[in-house]
Amino acid sequence: MKKNNSLISVIIIVSLILLGMLCVNQLKINQDLSMRLSERRKELAMAEDVSRRLDELEKEDKDIKQKQEAMSRQVPFNEKQPFNFIRAFIQAGTRAGLKEIKINVVKNEQPIVSEGFIPIRLELTCSSAFSSLLVFLKQLTAMERLINVDMLKVERDEKLLPGQKIYLQFLIYTLPQ
Repeated sequence: MKKNNSLISVIIIVSLILLGMLCVNQLKINQDLSMRLSERRKELAMAEDVSRRLDELEKEDKDIKQKQEAMSRQVPFNEKQPFNFIRAFIQAGTRAGLKEIKINVVKNEQPIVSEGFIPIRLELTCSSAFSSLLVFLKQLTAMERLINVDMLKVERDEKLLPGQKIYLQFLIYTLPQ
């Protein structure tokens, strides 16, 4: 019986030792997994930060592209003859009530402005009532194009009353290619 008890005791002790070794091994595995989990959490946090920054950069890029598009509408690239602008200008003048509209592109070499803009000088002559001129100038300010009015001359003509002869000289700008 003593032999039986000692055998059972040895089996229990060996089992406890094996169980202890298994426990220690499981604790080591648990510790390794905890370290991996914390590393993955750090990587996830860094990836989220990078993703957030990427979203911000994409938004900034979109804003910059919108600003560039708006700028290209205001000051287009390498425009030798501003036909689209002249057409829009004549349409605005007609809507405002200007009559006998004539637009000339002045051919003179103008220096490049400090911002790199190349000015294109245009002259407009027409006849109209003063109130129509005011409506036209208001429409001019609403255009997307960058316009600089250099000279505005209104002459009274007895034949045209209540209208006047209007001479308008202005600059639009383009960017070199």
